[in-house]
Amino acid sequence: MEYKKITRKQLYNLVWSTPITTLSKQFNVKSSNIKKSCLDFDIPTPQNGYWSKLKHGKKVEKSLLKNDFDLVIKLDLIKDATSTLVFKVPQKLLKPDDLVALAKKDLSGKEISHWHRRKGW
Repeated sequence: MEYKKITRKQLYNLVWSTPITTLSKQFNVKSSNIKKSCLDFDIPTPQNGYWSKLKHGKKVEKSLLKNDFDLVIKLDLIKDATSTLVFKVPQKLLKPDDLVALAKKDLSGKEISHWHRRKGW
């Protein structure tokens, strides 16, 4: 399994400068893993509404990080979901249902999008 190594202080700074959902995309890590790491390593995170208040110029308070700033945290990287096909229809079908045959004809030759769906829908 692959990991992204980051110090506790770096994660704290990132969590308070960028929303966790954006960080998860940048690091290719599940947002739940970032949240869990913050909870496990006692890293304070912004409360609900923090980013909206910040966007509209309202006063927001940033919680302080205490103790052991250089502790290294490992975040599990997400494997590339497009590398393996979950379901594959054989080239030759024996007695296919009409809907299966129609779907196979429609989907053949189309690329998989980054949303893991077929393009052209």
